[in-house]
Amino acid sequence: MPRKTGDANKIIGVTPKLYIKDDGTTYISGEEYNGLWSTNTGTTDFSVANAGGYANAGHWKFNEIEGNVAFNLRHRGTLDLSMNGMSRGKDGIGTFVQFLLEDNKQLALPSSDVFLMMGTGGGFTKASDFINFVQSDPINAHANLSSSSLFNGKIFFDMWAYFRKFNASDETQCMLYFHNDSDADNFDRVLKFDNENNSGTPQIRFKYLNSAGSGLTSDISTEAGAALYPNGVSQDGGLHHIALVFDREIDFGTSGTGIYVDGKKMAISSSSGTKITGAQPVGTNGFIGCRINSSNATWTATQGSGSPKFDEHFTGKIYMAQMSSDATQATAARIANLHSMKFDVPRGPAKVDFSDRFEVDGPNILQDIGTLKQQMETLKGSFTVTLSSVRVKN
Repeated sequence: MPRKTGDANKIIGVTPKLYIKDDGTTYISGEEYNGLWSTNTGTTDFSVANAGGYANAGHWKFNEIEGNVAFNLRHRGTLDLSMNGMSRGKDGIGTFVQFLLEDNKQLALPSSDVFLMMGTGGGFTKASDFINFVQSDPINAHANLSSSSLFNGKIFFDMWAYFRKFNASDETQCMLYFHNDSDADNFDRVLKFDNENNSGTPQIRFKYLNSAGSGLTSDISTEAGAALYPNGVSQDGGLHHIALVFDREIDFGTSGTGIYVDGKKMAISSSSGTKITGAQPVGTNGFIGCRINSSNATWTATQGSGSPKFDEHFTGKIYMAQMSSDATQATAARIANLHSMKFDVPRGPAKVDFSDRFEVDGPNILQDIGTLKQQMETLKGSFTVTLSSVRVKN
């Protein structure tokens, strides 16, 4: 058989490599490898009130096989998610949840049966005590999200999701929503992070209570919308990582605050209104993937007999969601790192190459390998070696 250029059946050189497998990371360790940050050490992280950094309010991966509860992976049992009118699934990307929407279209009418709520109802009966059910774990009572029984106005929220196409020219899909039913100004919405099809132009919008307490301000990013829907609103946008960083004491879009898509900070194309500056009451649980439809309705205890009801549902698949009260430390570099890790957060056990001369994953600590002895050789070039010593630098 004629020999081809590059053919070889004899080994002429060996490049030794040194890999060390670590134990992975946790919510309080290993930032250089996973982008997480925390002020906690050891057992102090078991206390929600003392938890700092990434996911100190909640981290949900929807890994459960069945059931209507998605557990908070950092602090299980605190701010678990209540799933209603949703299905679980698994595909080539991972495990996910999605709302039960016919043809993945918005509901014709708002419903009290389709929502994803932070908290599991506090033991109240959903059917007959719906008001207390949706106010059982209010944002303004959370140990990290509030101060003096008021929402402190600082949040880092991120989500991995598959964005399906829009079905209407004016369709809005909510991703995060805060509400205060007992607001004195007769306007109950506080915070809304959504995805909108504005007559063919996809937009990501952040809305927050205005200075008069009578409506919502608006910060819009068309760059973020285009990143989520590169082929336009009539085609699925696909899998993306989206993040929101908000601090009421910092102008939105400056410093590290703003909207991020796939690890990159997006430009704010337009803004309107003046945000209220003080901490605010949010006497209702938070919601992911939907909003309460009325901004000032009288609620009824019997579920479905009146408000609250939900609309503007997210029509895609949700693979992961996270929320933290630490907006200051959610830097652009950390968000980019979180995006690169996808769902492996915190990072599981992994082999790290400590002989990489470019030091991509870590420092090159290999100095030399002694007595590298070839024991066997075949025509195909396979062989075994014996190592008597490996010397590394500390």
